Amino acid sequence: AASPFAILRMSKHKVAVIVHGGAWGIPDQDVPSNLGGVRLAAEAAYNMLAKGEAAIDVAEKVTRLLEDDPTFDAGTGSYTTRTGEVELDALIGSDDANFGAVAAVQNIKNPISLARAVRDRTPHILYVGQGANDLAREVGIQECNPEDLLVERERIRYEKLKQGASPDQLDEFAPIKDESAHDTVGCVCLDQQGRIAIAQSTGGTRFKPRGRVGDTPQWGSGAYCERGVGGAAATGHGEYLARVLASRQAVDFLRSGMSAEDACKFTVQMVGNVGGAGGLIAINLDRHTGEPHVGYAFNTPRMAYAYRVEGHDLFVGIDHRNSVSHNKRPLTCGGSTAPLPNPFQLSSWALAMRKSPTHGIMGQVAEMRKQGIHVYDFGVGEMSPEIPLPSPVKDGMIQAIQDNKAFYSPAAGSPVLIEALIDDFSRNFNLQYDPSEIAILPGPKDAFFKACIAVLHPYPTGNRRRVLTFAPIFECFDNIPILLTGLPPVVLQTDLNFLPKLDEFEEVLRTDDTIRLVIVNSPNNPSGAVYSDLIIQGISRIVSKYPDVLILYDEVYRTIVYEQPTSTHFRNLIPRQTICIGGMSKELAATGLRVGYVTGPSAIVATVAAIQAMSSSCTSLPTQLGYAKFLNEDKDMNWRKDIVNQLKVRRDKLISIFNSSESLKTCMPISAPAGAFYLFVNVSKLFGKSTSNGVIVNDVDVAEFFLKEARVAVIPGSLFRTAGYVRICYSRSLEEIENGIGAMERAVAGLC
Repeated sequence: AASPFAILRMSKHKVAVIVHGGAWGIPDQDVPSNLGGVRLAAEAAYNMLAKGEAAIDVAEKVTRLLEDDPTFDAGTGSYTTRTGEVELDALIGSDDANFGAVAAVQNIKNPISLARAVRDRTPHILYVGQGANDLAREVGIQECNPEDLLVERERIRYEKLKQGASPDQLDEFAPIKDESAHDTVGCVCLDQQGRIAIAQSTGGTRFKPRGRVGDTPQWGSGAYCERGVGGAAATGHGEYLARVLASRQAVDFLRSGMSAEDACKFTVQMVGNVGGAGGLIAINLDRHTGEPHVGYAFNTPRMAYAYRVEGHDLFVGIDHRNSVSHNKRPLTCGGSTAPLPNPFQLSSWALAMRKSPTHGIMGQVAEMRKQGIHVYDFGVGEMSPEIPLPSPVKDGMIQAIQDNKAFYSPAAGSPVLIEALIDDFSRNFNLQYDPSEIAILPGPKDAFFKACIAVLHPYPTGNRRRVLTFAPIFECFDNIPILLTGLPPVVLQTDLNFLPKLDEFEEVLRTDDTIRLVIVNSPNNPSGAVYSDLIIQGISRIVSKYPDVLILYDEVYRTIVYEQPTSTHFRNLIPRQTICIGGMSKELAATGLRVGYVTGPSAIVATVAAIQAMSSSCTSLPTQLGYAKFLNEDKDMNWRKDIVNQLKVRRDKLISIFNSSESLKTCMPISAPAGAFYLFVNVSKLFGKSTSNGVIVNDVDVAEFFLKEARVAVIPGSLFRTAGYVRICYSRSLEEIENGIGAMERAVAGLC
């Protein structure tokens, strides 16, 4: 059976290319030359790709074509500075994050080739000014006569400037407003090996100050690409494109599951929101089929673009088609045919959600077992039936049913359970709550969803509308923000112990005023990391500086801590900015009973309760009363401590097996998790190993290898936004752990 998390493997990818000639007010008389230029470039690029040439080579060659075309503001035909020189910027890069760039370089006919030399022949990423010219001489790129780069129209403009032209002609953003101007060129290419490359080149803005550099040579602003996801290139107001890291933002959208068209559209809207104008082109790989798709968007009067995807005809465009208004500008977007038919016009935000890796592996294991194949399932985060549900929960539920308590509870929850929670919070966690600050929901996921509905704003309403969280992340943190706002979360990478880097977090909040909600998950799923008092205090200190930013603290695994538990809580530090979610799913081996809670400021909790009243009405009353009975009988937490002790035995058994196996210890190094019941294992040392299914190149390959060769189900870390790892759930029987990890060990021993 095929793996549920594998993108279709293709021995030969379909090729695709999209090019642009700049986003600006292209005058009618220049439309034919602009369309002809991008058409010629796209046709040439497609033919090279179809013959098997590498994307990075094609990106350089096609950009040279555009640089040599005097129609465009790149190479020959570029603008002059205020003092009459031509200063050029260029960037070229590939989806392995290997790129090179030059800025403010003079007398180079094809700066894209000099950028390629930076990429391939130096350990650096950017050369500027005279240093770039020195490098050109070192690598054998000939300088040209400055006059060779000037075309007649630019000579005339510069002469008018010297003769006292109006101040308006000194506006370096005039290319967006003035129909006599022109802009950057760029391309995104996908080759037969599935590799993506981008390239950008420009002469900058008209009459710019000497040394001015825009977005073009900036990786992430002017262009960006990522293996297995896609690539994007931007054009327009360089200063504004750089403010939102336009190309990186578009690829983030692609990674979240958006189509190339929507990724370009939403990114251009973000550029418009900060006062800029421009356009974007992109290519992405469909996560279900591996098929390439292209997209574009622009909010300038025109943008010349051309694209071709294998199996489709060449498409060339320049004008707005079916545009909408955004910030008083027309905005047009489009692209290649959507990968899947959508006759019911389903929400693009809903379609952008990633499929659940845990539910996917559940289905895969069930199917294999139906076929009589024994599978060691370490995929799903489930304790039952290995660790049984505590009897007070069962007794309370049974009693409630026998007493016919199957009616509605208040939307905010049963007062009996709310009072039991208040007592438990105070007695065991040093947290004080009023009943108005607690709402009961049908499970922690539902609690998270409704809390997000209450505090997040749909795009583009309001400036603060985005979610920020720390990798590795639980699947809901990826999907729910997209479903509610259309925007993926900002995911900050953590240190080697999976703990936040507070200086980086502080810098992001300082510079990004779109962040509304910071999600903190400790103990963490999938890493098992537990945030220390110092980290919680540090996050609180930083967030407290921004009153409109909220913390959403996911404490679903709050009781499952093996060492000294954290004594500091966001609620006691910044109560006005703290929302907490939790429930009995993981604490009590009760994932199927679906009781969760939201705590926080009463206004937020009341809104959550109102959302509940209009959606699920209330949480199952017998289940609420079962949880209440448990809390009232477990005042000293002995039941919960016993569950933790049982999990600790399993954790220690797993760690012992790993540490006593030379092959596992060498190829899959681990550190003991401090909480939850997952082991997050570094599998990067298996990359490059040959298996019967081919060479392992990533953690998805590792997970497929274990499923096929060892009949062991694990979940790739890349599905938690942390590539190079796999998650092992160890809330299983000791026998299952011993036999399953033994099977994994034998498989690894054959590779290492």
